[in-house]
Amino acid sequence: MRQHIGYGYPRSGSVQQSAGRTSRRIHTELSTDESGDVSFLRRLDGAGCARCLLRRDSLGEMFIHYLQRAADYQFVQKAMAALNDSYCSFYEVMDVGAPGLKLWDIAGKREPQCWNSSGYAGGKGEIWYARLLPPFAESCRRFVTLKTPYVFRSSSRELWEKFFKRQCVSKAGADRSLRDYLKYGNSLGYRLDVISQAFVGYTGNMILLTGVPDDPASHSYFIQPP
Repeated sequence: MRQHIGYGYPRSGSVQQSAGRTSRRIHTELSTDESGDVSFLRRLDGAGCARCLLRRDSLGEMFIHYLQRAADYQFVQKAMAALNDSYCSFYEVMDVGAPGLKLWDIAGKREPQCWNSSGYAGGKGEIWYARLLPPFAESCRRFVTLKTPYVFRSSSRELWEKFFKRQCVSKAGADRSLRDYLKYGNSLGYRLDVISQAFVGYTGNMILLTGVPDDPASHSYFIQPP
């Protein structure tokens, strides 16, 4: 299932009607499901769900909306809010050690300490395209990768800083924050296109990429036109 329902489509009347039908179907399925895992969702407000769909909210945002209304499961709400607010971004590996990695957030200009859940140790100077989750407890300081990192070995921080500047002044980047671009992309399936075009290879704990999204000649499968 795609993470964002309706993302990238115009808000026409037919889409609004479809969103309403979808929300009612979700509400019906959750109300009739006898599974204990979803029993606490039986009070889900179908109208509230419809409003989330029409705003093109993610499933996580819909879940948080429910938890806020239910005034229960505060620990789940806290975890879901952090998960929903996270997104893939580009990081330079500054240092590698036994406790984990020291990264530099190229877009956010911060230096998070990170533990990579895939087990890949990383190498100093690599650029990672990864989704980091913030510490859940106040006593913790390390971020955690949500999935296998995408690794650019023949790259640099300066290369991506220049790309971000081009993105911000491009037609697609007009009136949009850099965070919005990183979280939602330019279109539905944008991130998948970028990854597939840049794909070089993989191991059991990392995926190797090359190039930058707006330079087709830098992609691994680029064919020079005749």
